[in-house]
Amino acid sequence: MTPNEQRKLELKALYLAPFLKYLNDHHGGDINALCEWLNKTIYLLHYIPEGSLNELERQNACYVLMELRKVFMEVWRGKLEG
Repeated sequence: MTPNEQRKLELKALYLAPFLKYLNDHHGGDINALCEWLNKTIYLLHYIPEGSLNELERQNACYVLMELRKVFMEVWRGKLEG
């Protein structure tokens, strides 16, 4: 087992407590609502004035947010094993 696989196995709900608190406090516990805000943020990143981010930084930021959204949607749909 690789160290990364071991770390994934060690992830417990306790470690997610800050995220769950944020989700409940700011999005009413609705991951779908959080994903909608991620969608809006990704869209708005394309309108940041030139010079603030270069094209690679913009692409990387969008990619990270899209991957987070993907994981959150998997959780929302109950596909992630925990």
